[in-house]
Amino acid sequence: MKQRVLALSLLASLTSLATGVAHADKLDDIQKAGVVRIAVFDSNPPFGYVDPQSKKLVGYDVDVAEAIGKALGVKVELRATNPANRIPLLVSKKG
Repeated sequence: MKQRVLALSLLASLTSLATGVAHADKLDDIQKAGVVRIAVFDSNPPFGYVDPQSKKLVGYDVDVAEAIGKALGVKVELRATNPANRIPLLVSKKG
C-alpha cells in the first residue's frame, strides 16, 4: 500500500513538473513576441465593459490584464468578447 501511494505521489510530481515546463515555453513565446492578447467580456460590469465616454474596455479584468502585461514586461492587447463569440474567437486563433 505504501509503495502504491509513493508511486502515485511520484507520478503526480513528475506530471506537475512537465506542466511547468509547458507553461514556461508559453511564457517565453509571449515575452519574445512582446505582446499578450487577453479576452475581456465587454458587457459584464464591473469586471469588463466598454466605457460609454472613452469607448475603451475598462473594469477589474482590464486591470488584471494590465498587471499581467506589466509583470511579463510586454504590451497588452485586449480583445472584447461575450458569451456568444468567445469560443469562436478561441477556435479561430485570432484572439
